[in-house]
Amino acid sequence: MAVVWLQGHCPSIPEISDDELNALAARIQPVKHRSVDGKAVLHHLHPAELRRQSFLFDPAWGELVQEPLYEHARIETYHTTGYGALFKPSVAEVLAQVPLHLRKEVDFFETLAEDTVAVYSEHDGHRTVTVLYTRDAPGSDAWRQRVFG
Repeated sequence: MAVVWLQGHCPSIPEISDDELNALAARIQPVKHRSVDGKAVLHHLHPAELRRQSFLFDPAWGELVQEPLYEHARIETYHTTGYGALFKPSVAEVLAQVPLHLRKEVDFFETLAEDTVAVYSEHDGHRTVTVLYTRDAPGSDAWRQRVFG
Protein backbone atom coordinates (compact mmCIF):
# COMPACT_ATOMS: atom_id res chain seq x y z
CA MET A 1 0.00 0.00 0.00
CA ALA A 2 2.70 2.46 -0.93
CA VAL A 3 2.13 5.78 -2.58
CA VAL A 4 3.47 5.57 -6.13
CA TRP A 5 5.21 8.58 -7.74
CA LEU A 6 4.44 9.03 -11.42
CA GLN A 7 6.69 11.24 -13.51
CA GLY A 8 5.22 14.74 -13.50
CA HIS A 9 2.04 13.78 -11.66
CA CYS A 10 0.66 13.66 -8.14
CA PRO A 11 1.41 10.31 -6.49
CA SER A 12 -1.33 7.77 -7.00
CA ILE A 13 -3.61 7.13 -4.07
CA PRO A 14 -4.19 3.45 -3.23
CA GLU A 15 -7.51 1.94 -4.25
CA ILE A 16 -10.00 1.20 -1.48
CA SER A 17 -13.18 -0.83 -1.95
CA ASP A 18 -16.55 0.50 -0.80
CA ASP A 19 -16.78 -2.24 1.84
CA GLU A 20 -13.33 -1.48 3.24
CA LEU A 21 -14.00 2.27 3.12
CA ASN A 22 -17.30 1.94 4.97
CA ALA A 23 -15.74 -0.32 7.63
CA LEU A 24 -12.82 2.06 8.20
CA ALA A 25 -15.03 5.17 8.17
CA ALA A 26 -17.19 3.63 10.91
CA ARG A 27 -14.09 3.28 13.12
CA ILE A 28 -11.75 6.11 12.04
CA GLN A 29 -13.48 9.47 11.95
CA PRO A 30 -12.43 12.98 10.93
CA VAL A 31 -11.88 15.72 13.49
CA LYS A 32 -10.71 19.32 13.11
CA HIS A 33 -9.45 22.05 15.41
CA ARG A 34 -11.75 25.06 15.56
CA SER A 35 -11.47 28.26 17.53
CA VAL A 36 -14.03 28.54 20.33
CA ASP A 37 -13.72 31.57 22.61
CA GLY A 38 -10.18 32.08 21.37
CA LYS A 39 -9.10 28.53 22.14
CA ALA A 40 -8.45 25.80 19.55
CA VAL A 41 -10.56 22.74 20.37
CA LEU A 42 -11.23 19.54 18.44
CA HIS A 43 -14.63 19.00 16.88
CA HIS A 44 -16.05 15.95 15.19
CA LEU A 45 -16.82 16.38 11.49
CA HIS A 46 -19.77 14.66 9.85
CA PRO A 47 -19.04 14.19 6.14
CA ALA A 48 -22.10 13.55 3.99
CA GLU A 49 -20.20 11.61 1.35
CA LEU A 50 -16.96 9.64 1.68
CA ARG A 51 -15.51 9.69 -1.85
CA ARG A 52 -16.65 12.70 -3.86
CA GLN A 53 -17.09 15.42 -1.24
CA SER A 54 -14.43 17.14 0.82
CA PHE A 55 -14.84 16.86 4.57
CA LEU A 56 -12.97 20.19 5.02
CA PHE A 57 -14.70 22.28 2.35
CA ASP A 58 -17.63 23.87 4.21
CA PRO A 59 -17.47 21.13 6.86
CA ALA A 60 -20.43 19.74 8.74
CA TRP A 61 -19.22 20.61 12.25
CA GLY A 62 -20.22 18.20 14.97
CA GLU A 63 -19.92 18.20 18.71
CA LEU A 64 -16.75 18.95 20.65
CA VAL A 65 -14.43 16.01 21.20
CA GLN A 66 -14.97 15.39 24.92
CA GLU A 67 -12.53 12.57 25.52
CA PRO A 68 -8.76 13.00 25.58
CA LEU A 69 -7.11 12.00 22.31
CA TYR A 70 -3.49 10.98 21.88
CA GLU A 71 -1.50 11.83 18.78
CA HIS A 72 -0.31 8.47 17.51
CA ALA A 73 1.35 9.29 14.18
CA ARG A 74 1.68 11.87 11.44
CA ILE A 75 1.54 10.66 7.86
CA GLU A 76 1.95 12.41 4.54
CA THR A 77 -1.22 12.18 2.47
CA TYR A 78 -1.91 13.02 -1.16
CA HIS A 79 -5.13 14.39 -2.58
CA THR A 80 -6.43 14.87 -6.10
CA THR A 81 -7.67 18.21 -7.31
CA GLY A 82 -9.56 19.64 -10.23
CA TYR A 83 -8.15 23.09 -9.55
CA GLY A 84 -4.87 23.67 -7.75
CA ALA A 85 -6.07 26.53 -5.55
CA LEU A 86 -8.74 24.40 -3.88
CA PHE A 87 -7.74 21.80 -1.30
CA LYS A 88 -10.66 19.39 -1.05
CA PRO A 89 -9.59 16.08 0.53
CA SER A 90 -12.06 13.23 0.80
CA VAL A 91 -12.38 10.73 3.63
CA ALA A 92 -11.65 7.95 1.11
CA GLU A 93 -8.36 9.55 0.08
CA VAL A 94 -7.20 9.77 3.70
CA LEU A 95 -8.34 6.32 4.84
CA ALA A 96 -6.82 4.63 1.79
CA GLN A 97 -3.44 6.03 2.87
CA VAL A 98 -3.52 5.06 6.56
CA PRO A 99 -0.83 2.38 6.81
CA LEU A 100 -2.23 -1.11 7.31
CA HIS A 101 -0.25 -1.63 10.51
CA LEU A 102 -1.86 1.47 12.09
CA ARG A 103 -5.49 0.85 11.17
CA LYS A 104 -6.36 -1.06 14.36
CA GLU A 105 -4.67 1.59 16.51
CA VAL A 106 -6.30 4.74 15.10
CA ASP A 107 -9.70 6.21 16.00
CA PHE A 108 -9.61 9.71 14.49
CA PHE A 109 -7.71 11.73 11.91
CA GLU A 110 -7.11 15.41 11.28
CA THR A 111 -5.89 16.54 7.87
CA LEU A 112 -3.94 19.77 8.26
CA ALA A 113 -5.03 22.13 5.49
CA GLU A 114 -2.48 24.72 6.60
CA ASP A 115 0.38 22.30 5.80
CA THR A 116 -0.79 21.70 2.23
CA VAL A 117 1.51 22.16 -0.75
CA ALA A 118 0.81 21.62 -4.43
CA VAL A 119 2.59 18.60 -5.88
CA TYR A 120 4.44 19.29 -9.16
CA SER A 121 1.85 21.53 -10.80
CA GLU A 122 -1.36 23.20 -9.83
CA HIS A 123 -3.46 20.54 -11.60
CA ASP A 124 -1.85 17.40 -10.21
CA GLY A 125 -2.82 17.44 -6.56
CA HIS A 126 -1.84 18.33 -3.03
CA ARG A 127 0.41 16.87 -0.37
CA THR A 128 -0.26 17.49 3.30
CA VAL A 129 0.12 16.07 6.79
CA THR A 130 -2.60 14.03 8.42
CA VAL A 131 -2.48 13.48 12.18
CA LEU A 132 -3.72 10.11 13.43
CA TYR A 133 -5.21 10.02 16.93
CA THR A 134 -6.08 7.21 19.31
CA ARG A 135 -8.47 7.40 22.27
CA ASP A 136 -6.31 5.01 24.30
CA ALA A 137 -2.86 6.08 25.45
CA PRO A 138 -0.33 4.18 23.31
CA GLY A 139 1.14 1.37 25.39
CA SER A 140 -1.76 1.36 27.88
CA ASP A 141 -3.60 -1.86 28.72
CA ALA A 142 -6.67 -0.70 26.75
CA TRP A 143 -4.51 0.10 23.71
CA ARG A 144 -2.69 -3.27 23.90
CA GLN A 145 -6.00 -5.13 24.19
CA ARG A 146 -7.38 -3.41 21.10
CA VAL A 147 -4.24 -3.85 19.00
CA PHE A 148 -3.19 -7.33 20.08
CA GLY A 149 -6.52 -8.78 21.18
